[in-house]
Parts: sequence; structure tokens; C-alpha cells
Amino acid sequence: MSENVNTKRLSKVAREFNVGISTIIDYLSEKGHEIDANPNTKISDDMYSVLLKEFQGEKTVKEESKMAALSIKTKKESIAAEEERKPVESKKIKEKEQEEILVKGLQQVPVEKEKEKEKEQEKEQEEVIKAKPEKEMGVKIVSR
Repeated sequence: MSENVNTKRLSKVAREFNVGISTIIDYLSEKGHEIDANPNTKISDDMYSVLLKEFQGEKTVKEESKMAALSIKTKKESIAAEEERKPVESKKIKEKEQEEILVKGLQQVPVEKEKEKEKEQEKEQEEVIKAKPEKEMGVKIVSR
């Protein structure tokens, strides 16, 4: 069925070492191994060991960054869990703050003055809304 159990595809090796497929192909051609530029090309154990010697540093950097990302993710999850426990306390604090809010500067305006202002505003709106009828109903040519 398969030639060798330990062969890997080029695309998977490229992801594992965190380098491009063309970089792997160039390096292997320098070392005397000829392979196709197809991402589905299988790589033998000999080629993999050559790549492992060269790109081991990139692989460790990728693993370290993955571990750092996981640690950040777990910190965020733990912070989120702590915040879920605190909503009862924060609700009480917010209620106290809302009780302490005072409204200043309220003035009572006589109702008559308000009605007069509303009438004036309505008159202004009516004047603005009314359109002047055009005398000519023909086509109007506008210069550019």
C-alpha cells in the first residue's frame, strides 16, 4: 500500500518547521536531493533528518511561541472566571453610586413661555418647508 510508513508530506513538514515550501525545496536541492515543488510530495526519512538538523531552531521557536500563547490564553480565562464571580459585588457598588447622583441646575420654565417658543419654531419650520412654485414647467437647462 505505502512505500514507507515514516514518510511525510512536504506541506506538513513546512508547517512543522515553520518555513516555506520553497525554502525546504531549495535547501534539499543544495544538499543533493531532488524533489517536486508540489506540497503533496512525500519526503523520505533521510530528507527529513537533513531538514531536522537545519531547521531545528525554527521548530523550537515555533513551539515556544505556541506555549507562550497558551499561557496567555489560560491567564485570560482565569481572569474571566474571576470576573464572573465578582458581578454581585460590582452591582451593589453601582447601585450605591446611582443613589448618590444628584441633579443640579434644574429650573422651572413657565408653561406659557414654552408654548410661545413651540409656536415660533413651528412657524419657522412652515416657512422653510413651503416651496415656491415654478412659473415655467418646461425643461430647465443648467450650465456645467
